[in-house]
Amino acid sequence: MTTNNARSARIGALLGDVVREANARAAVLVDDAGTPVAQSCDPASAAKIAARLAEADCGATTGPLFHADLGGLIHVEPVEQHRLAVLFDARSSLVLVRLRTRKARGKLDEAIGAPNPEQAD
Repeated sequence: MTTNNARSARIGALLGDVVREANARAAVLVDDAGTPVAQSCDPASAAKIAARLAEADCGATTGPLFHADLGGLIHVEPVEQHRLAVLFDARSSLVLVRLRTRKARGKLDEAIGAPNPEQAD
């Protein structure tokens, strides 16, 4: 159980880094079922972002999505079997958000895909 908590803490810290470095408003990691797995924002905002992703069927989306309720754009980046959604507004730019999410993608891939030592036996 400690390893799952440590993994969750690492993913949360990486999402916080993305938000800070990209000057974004929030970052949410969403699984294939559309459920927020980790977020750097309140649960209600994370649920709204996840719902917008499901509504847009962003598996094939290449551009940012607009979210009227949260007043910003959402950039989506695939990570392992998940999607990283970063909400940003005029304080940032799509180029900066893309740069920072791609920089964090490798670290998130490692954190998500890291084998669980408890399951190795």
